[in-house]
Amino acid sequence: MKKIQVSDINFSLEYEGYIWYSNVQNPIYIDSSRPIAKEDFTDMPFIVEGYLYNNSENGKSIKIKFIDGVYQIYSVELQGIADEQCSRVEFVIKNDKRKLKAVQFWEESQDSACDGMPVLKPSWIAFEGFQSSNSPES
Repeated sequence: MKKIQVSDINFSLEYEGYIWYSNVQNPIYIDSSRPIAKEDFTDMPFIVEGYLYNNSENGKSIKIKFIDGVYQIYSVELQGIADEQCSRVEFVIKNDKRKLKAVQFWEESQDSACDGMPVLKPSWIAFEGFQSSNSPES
């Protein structure tokens, strides 16, 4: 996962995901009917949090956070990451029939608590789109 700037985002791509502005109580979902644009990155209201995914560009995942008055944006291409280094999870979205899909990446490092042997530790999590659900909510 690498740090990028707003200017590095390819706004011509079709993303799915969401952005959550500081002045609203619910996120705005991003898809073909409501694409992301450079003009979405304002100082006030600002995007508190956002996650975008584009499957056609090597599974590009973008994470957006606004911390101390600065956009912190990270990007990673999920295709080509070894399956043994990641695990895929899904989260239920409250009041929605979709599930949020994410990839947890694990990195090998030495651990003094394990007598210096290498262990896998969580390194980062990336958004991988939404999974539609046809089952009724419980």
